[in-house]
Amino acid sequence: MVLEVVSKIEKALKGKFCGGDEPNKDDVLLFNELLGEGNINLHRWVKQMTSYTESERKSWKGAGQVPKSIFSNTAAQEKDAAPEKPKIPKTAVVAEMTCKAGADLKKLESLIKEIRISGLEWGTFTAAGTKLTWKPIVQESMVSKQDIMDMTNGFANYVESSQVVTWKVITE
Repeated sequence: MVLEVVSKIEKALKGKFCGGDEPNKDDVLLFNELLGEGNINLHRWVKQMTSYTESERKSWKGAGQVPKSIFSNTAAQEKDAAPEKPKIPKTAVVAEMTCKAGADLKKLESLIKEIRISGLEWGTFTAAGTKLTWKPIVQESMVSKQDIMDMTNGFANYVESSQVVTWKVITE
């Protein structure tokens, strides 16, 4: 991005100043936009670097390492950047259980939470009367609707029936 801007400026200037053959306020504005106003060390460094020819600069020896670019979107940094982890789609689930009269819903909740399955975030449980609503987040590639049904219907001493009310893919 920076090199694109510099290339456009280079073409526009063609060895001249912004307004023609003499420097003017536009040159000061452009200079400060490129290098920042008051960046004395940067200004001095640019002046020193430009006092050498391109072939002189290419002949310089160094530590043998190319310094990492300070610009965030250069090809070198993109190449060195850690690959972005793929996002695994997650699904918000609402499962409702109709429980038997007198069933201990807190006990049922704790029994369900004892089940260990990859790709399952427990979410929340809400009890109202004989209904227990469970709102887990699942990785659909690892946990199916049938898995949710098996987890809830597996407690026959507590659950009369259950259903998956909502199965909605969400983004994170």
